[in-house]
Amino acid sequence: IHQEYRTNEGELYIRHFANNEWSEWELLNPRTVQNLTQNGWKKLPSGLILQWGYVNNQQGYEHSRRYNFNISFTQNCFGFFITSIDNLKELGHHYANTHNDSSYTTSATVKNVNANSFEAWIDDNSGSCKFYWFAIGQ
Repeated sequence: IHQEYRTNEGELYIRHFANNEWSEWELLNPRTVQNLTQNGWKKLPSGLILQWGYVNNQQGYEHSRRYNFNISFTQNCFGFFITSIDNLKELGHHYANTHNDSSYTTSATVKNVNANSFEAWIDDNSGSCKFYWFAIGQ
């Protein structure tokens, strides 16, 4: 035997009767809370939050900048991943080093991550740095 209960918001709860007692109500189809865009997020029924984004940073060369998460984590960010995009290779060009004392580099490194934001260290000889990021937390 089981009972079902649907809320006005459309969430479906279910419970089972066994050994002369009812189980706790279980959320059967939790509402999906999400924003599935290029800079988006998804909150899972367990409370786990996945976030991702794309940044086209035009500040140039070496600098550090703080970026806000799409939504704040309620507790903590457990893991953070960042991948820089090589601007010239992305466009299919070959970089010709016209200066003997330098070479083309692009990198983005993360530091100082908290529940609301992260800080990225940008190093890009082209004057801009594009990067993707992904964070997981609760």
